[in-house]
Amino acid sequence: MKVPSIRPARRTGGGLSREDIRKRRVARLERRWHMRKFINLFILWHLSAIIIWLTVQNSSLSQRLIFIVKPYVIATGMTQNWSMFSPNPDTTDLYMSADIHYKDGTNVTWDFPRMVKLGYFERYERERFRKLVEVTHVDADRGLWPSMAIFAARLNYHNKLNPPTVVILSRHFRTVPAPGQPVAQFQSFVMLKQPIFPSDLQ
Repeated sequence: MKVPSIRPARRTGGGLSREDIRKRRVARLERRWHMRKFINLFILWHLSAIIIWLTVQNSSLSQRLIFIVKPYVIATGMTQNWSMFSPNPDTTDLYMSADIHYKDGTNVTWDFPRMVKLGYFERYERERFRKLVEVTHVDADRGLWPSMAIFAARLNYHNKLNPPTVVILSRHFRTVPAPGQPVAQFQSFVMLKQPIFPSDLQ
């Protein structure tokens, strides 16, 4: 009786058998499938969070759902509301400035980017500054003010021999009048006086 011989797995030029190659391909496809599944779930979560955040907040269920998505929405800067739409759009014209004092006694006033003073491409590029100013001007967000002052100091630090020493952060605001009414002057309010140390400029 002739005993059948056991053939070894056929190997390719790289030293791997066809079975090894097949297993690698299967593993690669599985990883891709898991990645696609994760991406799809993330997109679904993101869209759900935005929809929940923008829904009418007049029920206990919506309040509970908003409580769940609030940390994510705030952390990613996706906070939105309907304040710009009728019947009661936001009527506050607001911007922030930083009065930067230098070691030699000179000072410079720098405005955080204002959309009305920028071209269309610059507005697209710096729109997040407008949102940052609108979100952080209230006292509840004063924890972010020192970082904003340090940012202004770094941006206006041009001479190593004459570094910024103090930044005074101010907000300027006025109410947008009804059509045909005179435009009021800006009112100013000092938000923060922030000392600037050498470590802040690194």
